[in-house]
Amino acid sequence: MRDSEIAGALGIGRGVAVFVGRRAVTPLHAHRAVQLVVSAKSSFEPRTAGTLPRFAEIALIPSGAPHRLEADSAVAILLVDRDGPRGRRLDALAGAPLSDAHRRAIRAVAPPTPTAVDVARATREWLEALDVGGPDGGPSEEVSTVLAVVERAALSGESMGLVDVARAVSLSPTRVTHRVSRELGLPYRALVRWTRMRVAMRARYAGKSLTEAALAAGFADASHLSRTFRAALGVAPSWLSERVSFLEVEIDRAVQASPKRIP
Repeated sequence: MRDSEIAGALGIGRGVAVFVGRRAVTPLHAHRAVQLVVSAKSSFEPRTAGTLPRFAEIALIPSGAPHRLEADSAVAILLVDRDGPRGRRLDALAGAPLSDAHRRAIRAVAPPTPTAVDVARATREWLEALDVGGPDGGPSEEVSTVLAVVERAALSGESMGLVDVARAVSLSPTRVTHRVSRELGLPYRALVRWTRMRVAMRARYAGKSLTEAALAAGFADASHLSRTFRAALGVAPSWLSERVSFLEVEIDRAVQASPKRIP
């Protein structure tokens, strides 16, 4: 296989990331996120370095499954955190071949360009095609306040624990975790992790060093940030920032607007 190569734009939301580009060649790797790959010309090697490539326009790759990717034409990759009901449902779907109905619904989504509007639209429509749309309606006032507190903490580089956040929004820690999970479809710890990842990447693309970006988002150091990215997405943030542009996109709003179809 050729050396690793990737070109495109990346958007990061709460438990969801989307890459849209013109090529993506990756080494064998694995990550926590369940991965949907949509491309007109791609090959996927889903388990070990010794298996034969599987050629397909669409692949749904389970959480933790080692895989290679070779996409030499327009490609879009949707990554969803394994934690929470949406991720678990996707992971279950990824454990078996996609149905013809799912494939038709995925193909029906117009290929997105690397613009905020297109990426948000495609994210929503792919989740709907896989029957894992977002929770009904937007977050409540209480959860919106939790989101604001978590965002402020990440932006200031603070390490704010659950007890601190609960105190700041006048809720019990148990109530915070329950409401966040129910309304966002993502555990509280995962919410904090993805928020910090997004803030760190924004700082990195703004010109900060990897260490500065890590500290600015509340990570202990650059190694902590890199470990978190590798576990979640299978690649290091330094590798991404050198090859991929960062897209400010309202992924969360698009996902929240999707009908609830999670059993």
